[in-house]
Amino acid sequence: MAFNEAIPKDEPNKYRHLKPLYISAHMEGVPVSKVFVDYGATINILPYSLMKKLDKSKEDLIPSDVVMSSFVGDKSKTIGVLPLKITVADQTRVAAFYVVESSMDYNILLGRDWIHQSGCIPSSLFQLLFFWDGQRVSIHPADKKPFETNAV
Repeated sequence: MAFNEAIPKDEPNKYRHLKPLYISAHMEGVPVSKVFVDYGATINILPYSLMKKLDKSKEDLIPSDVVMSSFVGDKSKTIGVLPLKITVADQTRVAAFYVVESSMDYNILLGRDWIHQSGCIPSSLFQLLFFWDGQRVSIHPADKKPFETNAV
């Protein structure tokens, strides 16, 4: 896909940068919608409820004492770390996900850990992910309606 073809034309440019960047992915082969790509987050976050849907249990977790802090200063302790295979576009990686027991507006949060590991450049302005493998760039569009998909 060429860059000019990938840029959405259906909304005004002055508001496009305010949209969160949601994509779809596959976790351990299971399709997952509402995957939030957040360059402001340091780590990858997985809700406990989705961990259960992926047929994982607390026994699969690596113990962790990490305490997360939100942008408003709220703190929450992670249950543990779970390495999982995640596929976005044609990129498959094993990434570490910190599991938390809380409800969220997304199914997975991909932070800088995954972004840097996968060679991804997220753009909320263009609602695209750019992947660089050292030789070529591939472009992956964001979900236009992330809350209306049939995935997990």
